[in-house]
Amino acid sequence: MSLWSQIKNGLLAVAAGKTATPFLGGLHGISPDEKDTLSVIHDLSRVVKNNPEAMETYLALGSLFRARGDFERAVQIRESLLLRPELTLNFKARTYFELGQDYRRVGILDRALHAYAEAARLGIPQMQINAELAVLYADSGDFAKAVNYYVLLGNKIAAAHYMVRQAKELSGHAPHNMKKSIRLINKALKVYPASPEAWSTLVLGEIAENRWKHASKMFQKSLEQIPSAKIFMLFEEILDLHSEEKTADKTYYNLLAENFLPFIQERVPKAAPYYFGALALKYCERYEEADQWLTKALIIQPDFWFGHLAQLDIARKQHGLPPIFGTDLDFFIAQSKKLRRFLCTACGLKRNTLFYCCPRCRSWHSADYIFTLSD
Repeated sequence: MSLWSQIKNGLLAVAAGKTATPFLGGLHGISPDEKDTLSVIHDLSRVVKNNPEAMETYLALGSLFRARGDFERAVQIRESLLLRPELTLNFKARTYFELGQDYRRVGILDRALHAYAEAARLGIPQMQINAELAVLYADSGDFAKAVNYYVLLGNKIAAAHYMVRQAKELSGHAPHNMKKSIRLINKALKVYPASPEAWSTLVLGEIAENRWKHASKMFQKSLEQIPSAKIFMLFEEILDLHSEEKTADKTYYNLLAENFLPFIQERVPKAAPYYFGALALKYCERYEEADQWLTKALIIQPDFWFGHLAQLDIARKQHGLPPIFGTDLDFFIAQSKKLRRFLCTACGLKRNTLFYCCPRCRSWHSADYIFTLSD
């Protein structure tokens, strides 16, 4: 048995009240944060063993196991607490609430719903329960119910997001649902007029039908509604930079540049719109104009390294580079595609794909574009 297996088994035994935690020193290949977590579990487990009446500590220990992904042990701790006859109603309510979170995280929805119902019956505030139910239904794909709970919570951004998700699901299942899908997206915009998800879906829907004039009008309206700081979300969806098929379609980007770029110039100058506009021009091989747009982006954001890299690539296409420099540039461009371009301003999570709700802290529209290498 490996050292880690011995440690884990020891911790689980402690949680069950059978033995002491093994010595945690001398571990190799474990990050400092992991060692800190193990140390906290070690200390809490010892307190629980020496004082079985320490309810708060026992509850916290279960949360630590859940945080580490050991949901089975977290559930065992909650259920063992619920068997105690001396458990007060307040602790019983909290324990059911925590148990609901455990079951939700592993996708056992019926048990999660039962636990939340018991928690509500015993006094946990209904708004707190609603917040959990909103996440439960969203994660399980029941977007209609998720919308209902986010409306109750007053979270317009989340409600609009899941209306759009529901609309996409409807249109994907059957073409005859398209009208209902569009109605849902328009309803999302009534709930939250600045929803980049809703606007990008409408614009892309018009483009898919080759109705570019309608698409440009939608695009113009979206620029009037979406805050400047979140415009990059709209461009990210429309440009679809991860699609090699799309970025190789010169006709698509010519139409994009013709119909959309005039409206970008009317906006308050921001680096991201100019950068995305430059990419559209680059993909339709209008290199001189692309370079002008990139220059504007770099004046606004001088340390925008993605912009500098794109400008080098355009210079190569215009003037050529010695083979060795071209090879190096290809290497850096390939490496840049692996870097994380989006940062959650609430918790610091970095991702290479756009997110509307942070998968770590569940903050809405907290994503920001990473402009510099130090971000």
